[in-house]
Amino acid sequence: MTAERHAEIARRAYTLWELEGRPTGRDLDHWLAAEVELAATWHVEPQVESALEEASAPRRSPAKRQRRKASASS
Repeated sequence: MTAERHAEIARRAYTLWELEGRPTGRDLDHWLAAEVELAATWHVEPQVESALEEASAPRRSPAKRQRRKASASS
């Protein structure tokens, strides 16, 4: 998630929290609601964005994974 999107979600979650009368213990609910609401404007689902970020992350070569796996089991 980009810093801009993170900030946008935070602002919207804060607004939702205020609109509900500033209840305690509902921060995750407000965050997730804001994320879903804003993802619709970004034309991507929250889970899809997360999967896309994972897919674009640098990968280790198969040889390095193999060596790491072997050294972990030793």
